Formats: sequence, structure tokens, C-alpha cells
Amino acid sequence: MNVEFGSRELARTCNSDRARVAAYGKESARLIRLRLGQLHGVVNLAKMREFAAVRLRSGLVAQRAVVFIPAGQEVELVVQGADDSVKLFDEASVTSVVVVDVLLVGLARPGQRSDDSSLERKGSLR
Repeated sequence: MNVEFGSRELARTCNSDRARVAAYGKESARLIRLRLGQLHGVVNLAKMREFAAVRLRSGLVAQRAVVFIPAGQEVELVVQGADDSVKLFDEASVTSVVVVDVLLVGLARPGQRSDDSSLERKGSLR
């Protein structure tokens, strides 16, 4: 699987152990790294379902199809297909994704409402 990031800031945060821990905490940072490694290692998005505790769910954010990949109980990776011609509902055909955000879905961080959508707030959805 080819994995890209929707912004330089997101790539920096997700690819640096220190930045990931600072942004998401030690346990969530570990799980984010685990999921990203698993994403890189699969041939298509459908294979992610074979990993323990991965229950992919799809949705729309800003009228774009996305897939939410859990990384523990507090964090989800939000991906979209890198190729707009590939439909996300056909997970077996998705071999390249763009990580557009990492959402906190569990306990809210100080100063953040748990229902805030960082995708909408940061405008990171391409």
C-alpha cells in the first residue's frame, strides 16, 4: 500500500516519534505508528480488516468519501483514496491512500470539545 499524507504538518507529526507522542500521548502515538505500519504492509485497504481491533467504517467529510481506521479507543486515522477514480467502498481496489487527519475520538484534550472535527477546523481534507 502506498501511504501519503494530506499535509506536511500531518506527515511530520505522524512520522516523528517525538512529535506523535507530544500531539497524541504515548499510547495513542504507539497505536498510530502500529496502524501506519500495517497500512504500509498491506496490498489493499480490505486487508486491514484482518488485523485485530480494526473495524473500518466509511463516511463523508466535506462531501468527500473517507475511511476511518481505529488506532485504539481514542484515535482514528482518516484516509481517502489517493486516486479519485477508485471507489472506497471497493476496498480490495484501494492500493494507495492519503491520510488526511488523525481524529481524537475518545476523551477530549484540554480546550477541545470531543465533537470537534479537526478535518473541518484545519481544512486538511484535500
